[in-house]
Amino acid sequence: MNKYINKIEKTLLASIIISNNKKLIKKIKTRYFQDKKNYIIFNVIKHMYINNKKIDLITLYYNLRKKNSFIKFSYINSIIDYKFNYKNLFKYIKILKKKTNIQQLYKTLKKYCLFLKFNKNINLNKIIYKIITKIKKIKKLKCINNKLSIKNKLKQIKQKIFLKKNFLKVLKTGYKTIDKLILGFSPGELIIIAGRPSTGKTAFCINLSQKICIKNKKPILFYSLEMSREQIIIRLISLLTKLNSRTEFTKTCNKKKLNYAFEKIKKSFFYINDTNSFNMYKFKTNIKKICKQKKIKIVFIDYLQLIYTGKPESRHIELSKISRDLKKISMDIKIPIVVVSQLNRNSELRVDKRPILSDLKDSGSIEQDADIIIFLYNKNFYNKKYSKTEFVIAKNRNGPIGFTKLKFIKNYTKFVNDD
Repeated sequence: MNKYINKIEKTLLASIIISNNKKLIKKIKTRYFQDKKNYIIFNVIKHMYINNKKIDLITLYYNLRKKNSFIKFSYINSIIDYKFNYKNLFKYIKILKKKTNIQQLYKTLKKYCLFLKFNKNINLNKIIYKIITKIKKIKKLKCINNKLSIKNKLKQIKQKIFLKKNFLKVLKTGYKTIDKLILGFSPGELIIIAGRPSTGKTAFCINLSQKICIKNKKPILFYSLEMSREQIIIRLISLLTKLNSRTEFTKTCNKKKLNYAFEKIKKSFFYINDTNSFNMYKFKTNIKKICKQKKIKIVFIDYLQLIYTGKPESRHIELSKISRDLKKISMDIKIPIVVVSQLNRNSELRVDKRPILSDLKDSGSIEQDADIIIFLYNKNFYNKKYSKTEFVIAKNRNGPIGFTKLKFIKNYTKFVNDD
């Protein structure tokens, strides 16, 4: 063991025994002590402090004897000889804390290095995620006191309000009636867009993406588990040109409109991941890095029921874990995550077929974890040239619930305000 660290440990113990410094006892954690004897002594001191017992040489030795400790009186007596300066004591605690965190990190990495060395059949993504989680825990131990205090956050909010900055930092959807109800998408929110098949869930998300990314020039990340990258780009071109992709793209008279759309999309920061297998471990490991590198402002996932964890458990439990993880990730990266979800057939059995929260397929804890839930409902979705789709705000954690209508133009899968 490092002699310098051992000296610091004994100096801190000497200051506590001599001065009964309660602030010092509160600041020090038992795990900071690497020497076994010093660890046992501080553990007893902590116990005496909790029970409001006076700490001195005699009482400390008496309590150590009660715990059947092997530590001799001469050792405790030698600790008192260490001289200390009150000004340096809190610096010593920081040194011990840093040393403890380094040791924890070393043990964690050593453990997994040995595991990788002697195990051939391993899930690498799972191991990487576990290592990152352990490292994050060590990092959190360092800054937990700062996170508990609200003073710094209060100061930031005060400055934002008085300087009239973008206080809530919401991303507007671009639809007046929807924004009137939900204001927009805020950082850390989990938003669910749900509906029965062919109600326009994916179309609505692509419309939102076009407005946020291409119109308002905000970088977005779109995870498409059902449609290919090419299909999404064709939809975007159709939205920008107001042309039917099946019949009007090949006409020479539309070349100018198409070139305009190509340029707009080319200049945008629209990132698409069209993977057909969405791994939650990989997503949790990579999302923070991607969002930081690309300065992503919002994430879209299409759709929830195609996400798997790879664990052998019931779908209900699995989806509960997935929705909880998505909420945690959105809070951690401070970015709204919009997730498309399917509905079960329960609504088909009712007279009023408007969706309700319990209609969410394999719902688990989706309705509990989500901040905003928007249902799309249209009785005659394919019967007309354009039709009105009802948007039911079934849950809004930070505002009112209600409903509004948007027109859907079938030819180029566009939602427009119902003015």
